[in-house]
Amino acid sequence: MKLVPWTHSPRSTSLDRQRRTIGVVVDNLVDGYQRMIFGSIARTAREHDANVLVFVGGTLPSNHYDLIGKANVDALILTSATLWRRVGLDGFYSFCSRFAEMPVCSIGLAVPGVSSIVTNDSPGAGALVTHLLADHRKKEIACIRGPGADGQERFEAFRRTLDEFGVETRAELIVDGDFTESSGREAVRILHDERKVRFDAIVAGNDYMALGAIAALEERDLSVPGDISVVGFDDIEDARHAAVPLTTVRQPIRELGKRAVLQVLQQLDEGDSAAAQAITCHPLKRRSCGCVVESPFTRRPASASHKFPDPETALSARRELVLADMTRTAQGELGNIGYDWERELFSSIQEELRGAVGTPFLTANERLSRRVFLGGGDVSTWQRVLATLRHHVLECVGDNLRLRATAENAFYDAVILSGSVVGREDAQKRDALAQLLRTAVRTGNTLMTSIDPEQLGSTLVEHLRSLDIPSCYLAVWSADRTEAKLVVGFDRQLTIERTDSDAGFKSTDLVPTGILPRDRGTVYAVMPLEHEEHSLGFALFEYREDDGVLFEILRDQFAAALEAAGRR
Repeated sequence: MKLVPWTHSPRSTSLDRQRRTIGVVVDNLVDGYQRMIFGSIARTAREHDANVLVFVGGTLPSNHYDLIGKANVDALILTSATLWRRVGLDGFYSFCSRFAEMPVCSIGLAVPGVSSIVTNDSPGAGALVTHLLADHRKKEIACIRGPGADGQERFEAFRRTLDEFGVETRAELIVDGDFTESSGREAVRILHDERKVRFDAIVAGNDYMALGAIAALEERDLSVPGDISVVGFDDIEDARHAAVPLTTVRQPIRELGKRAVLQVLQQLDEGDSAAAQAITCHPLKRRSCGCVVESPFTRRPASASHKFPDPETALSARRELVLADMTRTAQGELGNIGYDWERELFSSIQEELRGAVGTPFLTANERLSRRVFLGGGDVSTWQRVLATLRHHVLECVGDNLRLRATAENAFYDAVILSGSVVGREDAQKRDALAQLLRTAVRTGNTLMTSIDPEQLGSTLVEHLRSLDIPSCYLAVWSADRTEAKLVVGFDRQLTIERTDSDAGFKSTDLVPTGILPRDRGTVYAVMPLEHEEHSLGFALFEYREDDGVLFEILRDQFAAALEAAGRR
């Protein structure tokens, strides 16, 4: 019985081996930490003309990861900080040993014999506790401790800093969490409702627990930061956009993903290496601790124009210094902003000061800040870049009142505009995602009413078209899972054809020979098709950006429809 149509065009091998393919292992693409890391991996891989296959199989142990091998990837990146917790370190090390024949990079956990990119959490975590004690005069600080080595490292920094200030670490103020928002809520319930202890601040082991704690405090009519200060760790996107922006420690999440890609590519080019890299995390003060963050645009730099005949000459003379200073301020946190953005921004302010027609600086800022936001960058970092450029410009302008007024007006408008760009684009992005999910749910309902095997394929294809997914492939297992059969092959650039072929392919090939695009670099999410604990096969979805929630919905819908059709 033929279930569905599929697409076939003999244009490549099963995986395009002319491009290097980097495999990535995550347990999900919904969690903000893993989503941000993977977004950085995908962008960096594209910049280096490499394909990406992200295997999304849930927590270990999982049979889904048996698909990973040299038949489909050249190197592997593991988001180890989240993968190891359920199986423990020994179980995770055993999992890693399965990939000894290829370059592997571990993110967030040092694995013996494997290249690792880790963070040094203690300085940043300790600095936040110091900030609460010294600057906000907090005396009764509760802690929501996270699991594993990273949770313990942050807790030890908390305990050590209290000791340095002569403050006792009180057991009744310590609650264990599991890095989820719900455990942050539960911690507040335990502290406030059950133990009835007094506390004036909460240090959470990560941002999710901190945000959960804030929600639980607000439910109890306790204001943040008015009654209780709350701080987190990681600096996920939700921390920046929360109603009360979260004071946290910035873990360079995007830098972790970028370095991991560069590491495995270097290993492929130059040979294996077990080198470990450690990146230090830094505190970031926002409103939730009680700080009223002073705008850097209120500071007036000293004049440097007296060293040059005019401000334009002064600014031109320090051009390379300004460009380097803006790059340092960016710290790799501007996402996919593109190349030479520093020169574009610098040139535009020069044109503005020369009195060019129009608003060249404002126009450049709008274009670049939009790229930052849409490319997954941090817009607050972009505003710090503007502050850095302003500092240099005003030093060069000196006491020239006309040029100073021109510059100050330009920078003020740029900051306001970058904020409005974020608001507009964020609203459009959220609306588009909401519409996409509504479409997925609405059209998905038709799948369960279209379980006729002869009609299901056409319904699946139309479903994919309506969601504007570039390409998707569904495969079902053979009896022993060593082989699979493609039951849906969709590429919106090609014509869908019906086939009566029963030919299977090796499961580790993921698709039959001649299927995946060769004319472009690709990023695919490889996800299990499961229904009520029954493993049916796997799906490949071509990934764009932030598609994780959508793919979770689709794979559940497709698995349920295939299961129902198979019973007919």
